[in-house]
Amino acid sequence: MKRENPDAEDALIKSREQFNSLVNNIEGIVWEADAQTFKFTFVSNQAEVLLGYPARQWISEPTFWKDHLHPDDRDWAVAYCVDYTLKKKRTNLSTG
Repeated sequence: MKRENPDAEDALIKSREQFNSLVNNIEGIVWEADAQTFKFTFVSNQAEVLLGYPARQWISEPTFWKDHLHPDDRDWAVAYCVDYTLKKKRTNLSTG
């Protein structure tokens, strides 16, 4: 099979490799979650290094993050994230 734009495909592969290397070598956890559901869509490998839980577990278990918060902090932390997300969403809408 002939590639339609080999230079662009090679550049994309190289860019993805650089991104993955950067994200997985930062001494912190890089993550992405749905702003409405807080379901994780990406978690860097550092999650396992720093916390002992594999990234795939964060993604495959919808309530993983919330379930691993201390019970005394759970309601506050979830409310904080919801409030902050809504605040950022309103800010982005008003400046967009």
